Amino acid sequence: MLGKFFAITLNYKDGPRTEAIQKALSGYDWLRFSSNTYYVYSFSHDAKVLYDLIRPLLGKTDDILVVELSIANRQGWASKIAVDWLQKARA
Repeated sequence: MLGKFFAITLNYKDGPRTEAIQKALSGYDWLRFSSNTYYVYSFSHDAKVLYDLIRPLLGKTDDILVVELSIANRQGWASKIAVDWLQKARA
């Protein structure tokens, strides 16, 4: 079974919860792309699983959006770390 990529975008209104979020994602292959965006490779195939994992860690007024991410059709520039993470072989 192949996994899928997801983007988790957060809008912190009650302050960032970076440490708690990264701890929650420790069982996944993930990359913190920016201060409010994480890319996650998951075999769950369901954005709701990731949403349910992260939402309880956020403040009541914080926003979260989890979307499936297609990396096949992409254009732009990112750091070598991000490009390497997206392109690395996964079992």
